[in-house]
Amino acid sequence: MHKIASRLAVGALLVGALAAVAPAASASAATTVTKCSNWKLVGNRYFQSCIDVSGTQVSTYGLVSSAGVTAPSDTGVGLISYNETASALLGNKQGTVHVDNNTVRFDGYTTVAATGQRIRSTVYVPGLIGTGTLVGTDGATFCEPILTGPAGPDGKRQCIEEITVWASVTG
Repeated sequence: MHKIASRLAVGALLVGALAAVAPAASASAATTVTKCSNWKLVGNRYFQSCIDVSGTQVSTYGLVSSAGVTAPSDTGVGLISYNETASALLGNKQGTVHVDNNTVRFDGYTTVAATGQRIRSTVYVPGLIGTGTLVGTDGATFCEPILTGPAGPDGKRQCIEEITVWASVTG
């Protein structure tokens, strides 16, 4: 009888120990790593590009923030997501966000990528002249290049400001 009671006690200790380990293992599998670019001032808005990696799931998004502007306004924004390792465009999304002295998230794309692949996310602002724009002596503006910028009414590429971040899928 004493042997049965001691074996039951040891069994209960093992079950308790396994139960204590199980939540820690599942918590580490759900860890999300976030990589963000620096903030970039464009006109009266700040922009930032981010990538969340959780296992092999990748989510891209941009953040738009007002630069001390209290009046509500709409801001055009675009986001290009690209898997550099697989040479695959995940998407090119354009839209408008409503900024009212706060920070707004502009969602891009969520996908599954193999371990070791490198993902690039670029937030861009079409048609705005910001701090990264150079003005030539003739008054012409030169903007940063982008993969596929929208064409203006004259068929030429519009002025575009952009900020990019890269992240690797660690599995």
